[in-house]
Amino acid sequence: MNFTNPRAEKSRSQSKNNQEPQFRISYTATGQELIYGYVPVGIDLAGRKFQVCFYNEDNELVNTTFDIYALRRFIASTHQKLLISMEGCTGSSYWAKYAIAHGHKAVVLDARAIKNRKAQKDDFNDAFFIREALFTHHQTCRIRTQEEIDLKTFYVQREQYIKSLNAVCSNVRQRLIAAGAYEHVVTGADSALLAIKYYKKQINNKADVGSSSLTLKTLDSFVEDINYLTQKIDRINQDIIDAKARESQVANQLMTIPGIGPQLALLLSLDISDISRFKTARALQAYFGLFTAHSGSGGKIEMGKMSRNGDPVVKRMLYQAVLTLLHCGNKLQISPRSEYIQRMYSRNTVAFKRGVISICAKIIRVVFGVLHHGTAYDPQIDDSLGNKKARIHAYSNRCLTKVSADALLQELYGYTEATLD
Repeated sequence: MNFTNPRAEKSRSQSKNNQEPQFRISYTATGQELIYGYVPVGIDLAGRKFQVCFYNEDNELVNTTFDIYALRRFIASTHQKLLISMEGCTGSSYWAKYAIAHGHKAVVLDARAIKNRKAQKDDFNDAFFIREALFTHHQTCRIRTQEEIDLKTFYVQREQYIKSLNAVCSNVRQRLIAAGAYEHVVTGADSALLAIKYYKKQINNKADVGSSSLTLKTLDSFVEDINYLTQKIDRINQDIIDAKARESQVANQLMTIPGIGPQLALLLSLDISDISRFKTARALQAYFGLFTAHSGSGGKIEMGKMSRNGDPVVKRMLYQAVLTLLHCGNKLQISPRSEYIQRMYSRNTVAFKRGVISICAKIIRVVFGVLHHGTAYDPQIDDSLGNKKARIHAYSNRCLTKVSADALLQELYGYTEATLD
């Protein structure tokens, strides 16, 4: 949702027939500024103290600190209608729904869009400029429902369990190396359990010299941790995420795209929420940070590392999905034996990762096409249309099987495979 500048003399929505602008500024008898009859209020959210900024009925600036109980009383008992703006954070959805329940309007702003213009950054200035952001052109965030917040919480828990499981597997690998058991390769939970099993056999056969009286207890502790964390992850995946993905119409549409399963489909539907917020497929790609950072001076532009914007969980799951596609089938034209992938891998790891990220970006653009047209993924869309306008119209919904590696590089980086030689 985009806001135009209500203080401008002419709104962009105003036509030749002198229609009413999209946002209307009015004033009370005392000079109090209103937006469509609502009093603009800026709130800087925090853990225990909240800074609230607004102009009262006497047109006097009020910028004060409320605790949680005083803020609830202020929202519930005020006789004027409020237009409350706040930065997007953990508690913004709660306070927005609380304000709406009491007959007010609430706007959740992107924190990056609010710029503090004063030298000193504190709660006083933050609340003032959060209110002023209502009068400038900016993009807002959607207010999440409680079910969406709970599902996002399960994803956070799942990531914590995965990190703990990786740490346990790393400890198993270090323990085996310390004992000289280099023949056991540990790359994940299954391989770690298998390596522990064979290492126990070596200890029972007295063929190992790197063990002590506590070795078996240590290995049993590793097995218990791996089984516990694996059960937790499987429970979240199967009982919660997969079940909700089957109930979601958007997730079912996304699961028709090669490489996207129920877990990634549900996460994408939660993050995107409303595809109309994004005008183009490139805007959705930038939202997830699937582009390289550019820097340069004097007309020379250099491509750096991948941007840190976007949800890191989505990036990680997309990266793993592309690796699975590349190594486990010909669902993409860029197969495991593709000359492009082999050349990227032979150069260095960075170039190979850049190629994988380019495919991740392409999948996100296909996601935009599927959600924008409201249909399932169609692999039979013709990508060889002669009309340029028709190609642009069908661009966001093209199938991955029609895209070559050269076209992929040309679209993202402006060079082809031949220019790399």
